[in-house]
Amino acid sequence: MTTQAIPTPSPMRRVIGIDPGLTGGVAALDVFESGRIACSAFEPTPTLPAMRNRKLGTDFDVRGMYTLLRRLVANSPQGLCIVVLERASTRPGQHASSVLRTGEGFGLWRGLVAALDVRVQYVTPKTWKTRAQLLHADKKASVLRAKERFPELAELRASQHGIAEAALIAVMGTVT
Repeated sequence: MTTQAIPTPSPMRRVIGIDPGLTGGVAALDVFESGRIACSAFEPTPTLPAMRNRKLGTDFDVRGMYTLLRRLVANSPQGLCIVVLERASTRPGQHASSVLRTGEGFGLWRGLVAALDVRVQYVTPKTWKTRAQLLHADKKASVLRAKERFPELAELRASQHGIAEAALIAVMGTVT
């Protein structure tokens, strides 16, 4: 008696969410015909050590960002891919340097998406946080919500909030 393997459904399209901050992240969601959504890849924003004001800190690794995005786009099913990028914005009480770094990340990611000729959708923090019911919640709440929504993220730590938020940002692109 021969057994036949049950074909596993392949995803119809891929949605890549990006939290553009220095401590942000990238998450790829694969959308299946059945409506199931799975988080197939996730990574923190690529960074490099850098000197800032005579102190060792971090900076964006633009080459690493490009390599990551190119890989996620290349592995998208049937070439159907969209990037959902959080639009940088300010919040009351936020340090100017933090706003500047997030804006820099937004610009870098925007350029990389354009270089790869991928469709992009911009979303404000208020929009995606409202949809995820996290409007006035802290970063830990984002991690918990992402873990609830995507079992693949069960091992995320609170410090990996950028990845969690990237996955929740990507959800905005799964709505048709």
